[in-house]
Amino acid sequence: MSRDFSPRMHWAAHLQNQDLYFTNIEYSFNGKKWLLYTEKELEDRRKHKALAVLGADIYKRLREELSDDEFEELNETLQELADNDFGGKETGSFPDKMTDWYYNRHAYYYHEPNDKEFMEYIIRDRVRKQKLKDLAKDIFNTRDQIEGYTSGGIDAPKYIISVRELNNLVTIKYKYAPVCGLSDCQYHAVQDEFSMEYHFNDDGTFKGDIRKAIDPFDDYKLVPYLIDGFLERHPEYNSVPESDSEVEEKWAELEDVLFKEDENKELILAHNWFLFSEGSSREDIWKWFDKKHSKGVAWLMHMC
Repeated sequence: MSRDFSPRMHWAAHLQNQDLYFTNIEYSFNGKKWLLYTEKELEDRRKHKALAVLGADIYKRLREELSDDEFEELNETLQELADNDFGGKETGSFPDKMTDWYYNRHAYYYHEPNDKEFMEYIIRDRVRKQKLKDLAKDIFNTRDQIEGYTSGGIDAPKYIISVRELNNLVTIKYKYAPVCGLSDCQYHAVQDEFSMEYHFNDDGTFKGDIRKAIDPFDDYKLVPYLIDGFLERHPEYNSVPESDSEVEEKWAELEDVLFKEDENKELILAHNWFLFSEGSSREDIWKWFDKKHSKGVAWLMHMC
């Protein structure tokens, strides 16, 4: 099946004809007949309308590669992208790779190469997304434990409903557990939904003071084991240099860090080091130093 237009154009067609992508197609050859989708596959597409504009083969591959939560998150994100677009809102907050696919900026005549590029990006990006979401959940849960302990049990525990990442912003939606026996407490615990946002840098590090994120009221003396436990799980945040002299010490340490070449002959980390995981490019590490030092990475290269 060829598709001459962008997914955006097909989403517009869907808005005009709600059954366009949710009707089965019958094929026949040499007297044999078969349907494009099974009833289960068709029902799944109806539940994920924003992804239904994908070709059937790519849709199936994403369904196999992604977890249920990842698939739901992707559908929700694409739905929001389409809603913003057709609602006259900005779409610049969405990743470039996603909008490239949505608008078919590479002007592919057939849908397969456009969908394939999009699928490869989604599968490749899932590792980065999961890393940010895992850290955000740990921050959230550690803070919840601290608040519960320091309040003497007054603060009701929270439970996570969903975790979503978009352009280095992780949003956690949550509710309070209905620990109070009063009907009013029970009602609000069930009905009211809240959210917390966590911002990250392009290199995957937390943007801001991570200690403040987990311990906003500076209750360290009351619950040191909770904060120490968090920092043991994430030692890269135990001591992040802030002054120029501290950054210079880390720059000097970088001289002894082992790099290796990737398939593109670019230097990448051979092992985890400091804030950076194995496989991080030397250029990305330099960018971090350039931001952290008041005189930039060029000064560090010539003076240190």
